[in-house]
Amino acid sequence: SKGFTVAGIDVSAAAVAIARKTLGNQATIRVADMLEYQMPERAYDLIFSIATMQHGTKEQIHNVIRRTYEALVPGGRIFIELFGENVWATFRDAREIERGTVVPLEGPERGIPHSFFTRSEIGPLFAPFARVSITGGFHRFWNASWIVTAVK
Repeated sequence: SKGFTVAGIDVSAAAVAIARKTLGNQATIRVADMLEYQMPERAYDLIFSIATMQHGTKEQIHNVIRRTYEALVPGGRIFIELFGENVWATFRDAREIERGTVVPLEGPERGIPHSFFTRSEIGPLFAPFARVSITGGFHRFWNASWIVTAVK
C-alpha cells in the first residue's frame, strides 16, 4: 500500500504460505534456505532479518551477511537481529560444535545449528558497511539479542 516491492524467503513452507496469505500478490515470497540462496546483486534498498540469522554456523552467517551487502543498492540499508547469548531452555540439552554455536539435541529445532554472538564479534561481520549501529535488543521469546543497522 506504500508503493514498496516486497520479496522474501523462508525455509519453512508453512511460513511462506502465511506470508503469501498476508501480503497477497503484492510480494514475491519463496521457500529457500538463506544459507544457499543467491540474492541478486544491487537489487534491494532494505534487507531486514528478525530471528533468522542465528540458524547456522558463524562462518555460514558471515557468508549470508557478505551476500546481503552485495544484494544492496548503494545507500541501501540493513536491519538485522543476531542472538546475543544462549538463553533458550531447549538449548540446555545441546552440543557445542564451535565456540558460540550449539546444536539442540531435542525440541522443535533439534539438529539445527544456532549461533550466539558477543558484541566484539559483530563489528568484524559488518566491516564492509558504513554507519554501523549495534544496540542491545530484546524480543518477547528471548531476552538477549543485538540489533544491527547499517548502510552500504
